[in-house]
Amino acid sequence: MQSVNVHLVGASKEEVAAQLSAIAQKGLGEHWYHPDRQHTRLTIRFHPGSHQPKPVNTDDEFLGTLGARPDITLYVDTGSRLNPDEIGKQIEARELHHVVEILLARFRGVARDDLTNHLWTLDEIRSGKAIQGAPFGDHEAWRRSHKRASQEH
Repeated sequence: MQSVNVHLVGASKEEVAAQLSAIAQKGLGEHWYHPDRQHTRLTIRFHPGSHQPKPVNTDDEFLGTLGARPDITLYVDTGSRLNPDEIGKQIEARELHHVVEILLARFRGVARDDLTNHLWTLDEIRSGKAIQGAPFGDHEAWRRSHKRASQEH
């Protein structure tokens, strides 16, 4: 399973919900399915609760990157458990990037994948910048990089 937290500053819940409804199908409560409920590749919701990546980013990290603590955090999860094949995972990774880029282009914020503690900016995601051996959300590159590093030691 891949997950991403998207932290937004200066956005209202209503604005974010409207943007989510434009790119995904609304479910119950504060839950969306992308692209729709019948073909779910991503689920998106407010209040990640127990799904926070570990370790959690500190206020200092947010202040240093965003200049403020996030007003809103979204939890975006791939449907890997529903789409276990390699082609499905590749589609999910592209869609995950697409959705995160839409959100960060529309609202000021950063994203955090479940691979690193880095707060990714839109420019870093779009440029393919690598942190700890992998670009944003690229589990395969991260695994290859860390497998190679462990074999060298």
